[in-house]
Amino acid sequence: MPNANNATKKLIEEWAAREKVDVSIDFITSQGNKLLPTGAAESQAKSGHDVFAFPTWLPSRYADLLVPMNDVMEPLIK
Repeated sequence: MPNANNATKKLIEEWAAREKVDVSIDFITSQGNKLLPTGAAESQAKSGHDVFAFPTWLPSRYADLLVPMNDVMEPLIK
């Protein structure tokens, strides 16, 4: 989608300014399956991005390394 990264970045920066937090944004291309090696490398290092967009079935591969977000998601689902 044209300009999706710019729109997303603007929303995140507005939120960060309102919440008075520093935010760093990396838009990782999906071309060449770049998300796959990035996720693998970060899981092995146990370090990396705080928020990561996983392809559909990938969260199950790293479930034991992910932080549960139930406290955030349950109110949103309701």
